[in-house]
Amino acid sequence: MRAQVVLRPAESKKIISKAVIGMDFVQKALKEGIVVIHPSSTTYFMYEYITGRKPEGIWLVGMLAPRGACVEGLTQRAFEEDKYQELTDPANFPFSWVFRKGKFEKGLKLIDILKEMGEQDVYIKGVNAIDAHGHVGVLLASLAGGTIGKALTFQKERKFKIIFVGGLEKFIPTSIKEVAKETGRGNTSDALGIPCGILPIKADPITEIQSLKMLTGVEAISISAGGVGGAEGSQMMVLKGEESDVKNAMSLVKGLKGAQLPEVIFPDCRTCHLPGCYFSGMEIDW
Repeated sequence: MRAQVVLRPAESKKIISKAVIGMDFVQKALKEGIVVIHPSSTTYFMYEYITGRKPEGIWLVGMLAPRGACVEGLTQRAFEEDKYQELTDPANFPFSWVFRKGKFEKGLKLIDILKEMGEQDVYIKGVNAIDAHGHVGVLLASLAGGTIGKALTFQKERKFKIIFVGGLEKFIPTSIKEVAKETGRGNTSDALGIPCGILPIKADPITEIQSLKMLTGVEAISISAGGVGGAEGSQMMVLKGEESDVKNAMSLVKGLKGAQLPEVIFPDCRTCHLPGCYFSGMEIDW
């Protein structure tokens, strides 16, 4: 049996979140160990699936906004209050969602929790790019390698699992390893907002395709992308499989239609002093 669906980006993020939180080793880590989730639009619904409620406060750090590369308003405010110490040393990052044996813990510095993690634990990170060559990419607005740099360093020693997640809206048509050579502040003379580098990571990310397979057993085939009127960035997909599996997948998708992320707070460029941002202190009218 075959069926067709259209998934808006937020709906894709919710399907990915449901699949990841349902994974056996993630469930085991939630019950017996530590799960660390980097807050982002892709991981937003994971908090809700774990706790049954929406996250409060900072739920998004960096973002591609209409005006350019930026940080979400609540994050920017917190960065300023901390004199941007998270950017000079990502080890100080205090906004991770940390679940220890299922209990949410707030305000822990990234370095402190990474030192505790072991083989039974899980770190979940949304990506900014996916290519067809077996790599994901994470944008780096910091000169210090970002939080993912710290996580990867500790993962080599501590052996915890890192799960990379991202919707197919993140797919780019070129090799992330190659485009990484063209990025970074040193290679950038002007930018809309924050100039970023990108870190290539060899990984198989969990997208809508893997998530629908995990949740219902169907083969999801992307056949079209884009949209208007609120469907920008959507994926049109064929769901293929046994009749019962396809019907279950359709029921799942219909139940998630209309999923939305919270309203984003945009910083005021006139009063923002984010280091390296080309819009800091400027009046931007778009």
